[in-house]
Amino acid sequence: MVAKKSAACRADIPPMLSQEQRDALVYTPQCRQRWGERQIKGAASLLKAEDVEEFLKEFAWLKETELALQCLFDGEFDVPKAVGLLHAARRERYKARRGQDKRLASEVFKDALAIHGKKFHLVKQALGAKVITREVVSKYYMWKRTDDFKMWWRHQKEKKTRKTKKEAERLRQWTDESDPETEASVVYHNRHCELCATGGSLLCCDGCPRAYHISCAQPPITKLNKDEDYFCSHCQDEFGGPIPKLVPSDESDHCMVYFPSLGVPRSLIESMTDASSYEEEDEQEDYSDDENENDGSCESSDDSDSDDNASKCR
Repeated sequence: MVAKKSAACRADIPPMLSQEQRDALVYTPQCRQRWGERQIKGAASLLKAEDVEEFLKEFAWLKETELALQCLFDGEFDVPKAVGLLHAARRERYKARRGQDKRLASEVFKDALAIHGKKFHLVKQALGAKVITREVVSKYYMWKRTDDFKMWWRHQKEKKTRKTKKEAERLRQWTDESDPETEASVVYHNRHCELCATGGSLLCCDGCPRAYHISCAQPPITKLNKDEDYFCSHCQDEFGGPIPKLVPSDESDHCMVYFPSLGVPRSLIESMTDASSYEEEDEQEDYSDDENENDGSCESSDDSDSDDNASKCR
């Protein structure tokens, strides 16, 4: 199966020429003269430069100067014969263009490019046996200069982005189904600004369900660092500082977690954790000293603890 797949991805290598074909190529002219001065017996006299310029102005269309000169040379500088050759060349060119457009249908060509990209030999196989790789390459780079290609390329990028988002959403939902606490934290934050009660792009607090517009946040935000957690003024009052204190984790001695606050679910507290014991050794020591000093005060009754918590929530 792997061998067949790899063989399909390779370009076809033409067979080697036989000795007779090589000998024929040796005696075959390698070039063809398309324009120049030549004097043939019995032919009309060569045209002057002014006559050639007049012929081009009268019979040659835009971007047909080279073709008109070739027809004039092949017609031995006979103007009526050159005009007939020019019309015949135009018909051949239109016929070839119609045949190429028929073989390289626009929608099929775009679908093949979306699948194989710039692997033109695979695009050729998808378009059919009558198409040659040279036509595929020529059509691609001519089409690349148009506005249609820019729109198609933008559409392909949008499709790829949507596909990536769908896969990420599917993985997130699969994770949420196995962890009910994670599902609760996804819809934990409010969808409207706490100050103006409108939706939009909101900055979510990492300590409570509140969310704010950047222009509505208090105190005003002058610089927002995406790597740092944001805590609203209510959480800062609850923490007694700009960020909550860090305490050793119950699951690992090498990790630090934020000190749990009232009204914050455990899943959100775990998502807030982003520190190491090496970076926060000083804060850990300060917190342990505070615990040793407050051992006597922590032995109060349950009623006094509930009263203190109620006073903090106010």
